[in-house]
Amino acid sequence: RLNENPKVTASNFAILQKEIPMLTGEAGFGDCQQLGSLTPGAFTDQVAEDTKMFLDSLSRYYSQKLGNVSGRRDRAYESMVARMGEEGVFRFRQDYYNDNLADLVLNKSAENKIIEGKGLLIRKKDPIFMMPESNTGNTHFYAPVKVLFGWQIDTFWFNFCVIWFMSVILYFTLLYDVIRRIIGYFERMKFRKV
Repeated sequence: RLNENPKVTASNFAILQKEIPMLTGEAGFGDCQQLGSLTPGAFTDQVAEDTKMFLDSLSRYYSQKLGNVSGRRDRAYESMVARMGEEGVFRFRQDYYNDNLADLVLNKSAENKIIEGKGLLIRKKDPIFMMPESNTGNTHFYAPVKVLFGWQIDTFWFNFCVIWFMSVILYFTLLYDVIRRIIGYFERMKFRKV
């Protein structure tokens, strides 16, 4: 069955080789021993079984993590109900929750929650909860933080600083008439060549 469509098979193995280390690193698991065998030439039934067992253990870890987070969310909700009452929580939600904004930042209207890119899977669901992969301040839209040289900076303050930095650069550019000087320099270079 591996040879039915070699291009698709190679793409699927490339995705596995990229995604498994990301998942194990996030979960704190050891390396997947079968990773080197996830190629069309080295793939066997035993490799498939061992990889499935490894992925099942990862799945159990993430299911447990989801259960813990759901439990914390439920306890927070119960605490709010204890303090404010059911009617108070309902009013609080009516006053401060925006369904359209939630749909936008959680990408609830996306038809596919995960799409396949070039050799990797791209998550489209809940972008506001995803951590950025770049270390240079580049992030996906609605990222909660930006990472710059290993430092996590809240997106609001990062953008605030970038806007002020660009404003200062523009101020000095206008103050010292830098654009006119650059244009004049290139015009002088052009006349020297002629």
